[in-house]
Amino acid sequence: MPLAITHMVSSLYLVNAIQKRLLKHQQHYRAIFSSRLLFMAALAGLLPDIDIVYHAAFYMAGVTLPAWLQHGGIFHTPLFALPFLVLGLAFLKYERPRPAVACFIITVGILLHILLDFVLGGGADSGIMWLFPFSQQGWSINILAKSGIPHAASLLDGLVAIFWLAVLETGVGLKRIME
Repeated sequence: MPLAITHMVSSLYLVNAIQKRLLKHQQHYRAIFSSRLLFMAALAGLLPDIDIVYHAAFYMAGVTLPAWLQHGGIFHTPLFALPFLVLGLAFLKYERPRPAVACFIITVGILLHILLDFVLGGGADSGIMWLFPFSQQGWSINILAKSGIPHAASLLDGLVAIFWLAVLETGVGLKRIME
């Protein structure tokens, strides 16, 4: 299962890449994007794991939650991202670009988190419920568990952190690293 750093940095890097692409082709977006939005992207990458926090609180209070409210439940479904997408579209319709972009960044962070959990393994043991609320069937590719590498998630988190720090220090982007 991907850990916090992997979720945060992946979301941050994706949103940063989208931002650079938009700014390269359409300069009027420059006033909309800020470092605060990149910070928001990092937090949005963690947002589906809010279920860990409230699940722990309910557990300490002796309350048992249904499976769809536990870790990997409703907050790890596309349904959780839908209100942010709809809100972003509404802001866009009423020509409020700043809050629209913020909502779209949250949507991207949530969906990327879910995609990482699907591919690498995370959320509920049964996998990601892509069709919730119509189905509670979970799907997962779960590459980390199948790799057989001990502590694969921690290793991945460490490598992602080192990669991101190297990018910050050198200013070299992913495109140039891959060349």
